Amino acid sequence: MSPRYTKADTLGRVKNKLTKSPEQFYKAATCLNWKGNVKDDGDYYSEVIAEYLLKGMLPAFKKIPVITRDKSYKTNHADTGQTASNRHEEKFAKKLKEEGGLHNRLGQFIDYQMPLKDERTDKAGKIDSVSSNVDESNVYLIELKVLKNKETLIRAVLEIYTYHCLVDRKKLLHDFGLNETTNVKKAVLLTATTQAFKEANDLPKRPNLKKLIKMLGVQIFSIGSDRQGCEEIFFQ
Repeated sequence: MSPRYTKADTLGRVKNKLTKSPEQFYKAATCLNWKGNVKDDGDYYSEVIAEYLLKGMLPAFKKIPVITRDKSYKTNHADTGQTASNRHEEKFAKKLKEEGGLHNRLGQFIDYQMPLKDERTDKAGKIDSVSSNVDESNVYLIELKVLKNKETLIRAVLEIYTYHCLVDRKKLLHDFGLNETTNVKKAVLLTATTQAFKEANDLPKRPNLKKLIKMLGVQIFSIGSDRQGCEEIFFQ
């Protein structure tokens, strides 16, 4: 069994990682993936962290610098001859794009594993999936958590929020041939077998996390393991 930490221990780790590098916070702060409750007062770890972020710490994310890629954000994977990936999320995202169907509010999947880096030294990952709705009024940057993924909902939300801060949204719209008035939105897409899905369905018991998700403007969706039946779990 993993050790349990106090509220002070948890917040000490959060403060240290967030002040050092807000763009790396979502993956550097291991406490974001802690499940269960803090040792002293019984609150969920995610509730303690969300409350702290809501109390004046969100401006730290405004310091994240935009990375403008010289190359196109659009990957054209089909033309690269890339070998198959062993990563579940990448395989799942690839299938979503290949199947090309419309999935309720998320629309049609138009790309996957979209890079954010311009130079090798840039501290940025790749966006799992990109989708556009029918009238192209919205394009969604999507963080996938599928199959047996054990990462928490708060980590997934902060990851896609960070990516949204990093991306040059004007250039992204240009590269995909979308109107400059298109809204660039943030979403997390889950299958029912993940830890994040369990927590998303438990949001009434996690009011601070629910408020944080709303404050960050992230929408939460679920989809079947067969990539069918996309539904919205949380929308503000």
